[in-house]
Amino acid sequence: CTVAHLIAQYDTASGELVKRRPRRVPRNATADVQINLERFLCMEAFTDFRKLGRFMLRDRGVTVAAGMVTAIGSARSTRK
Repeated sequence: CTVAHLIAQYDTASGELVKRRPRRVPRNATADVQINLERFLCMEAFTDFRKLGRFMLRDRGVTVAAGMVTAIGSARSTRK
């Protein structure tokens, strides 16, 4: 998967908007992020199905992000 857009960063304690379109998200921060997947994956919005609405991003055995699915975009197939 790839991180397509960093949409917004929020204050972890209060939930208030800190910055729109940040260049990076610091460690232990809260953010809205758009993620594009390279293959199909079974996911649901957290509000609809809690168990399928959580995710973790790992790189070489290290967790780099964890969160909740807030919205699911349309699936665009690149196969012909």
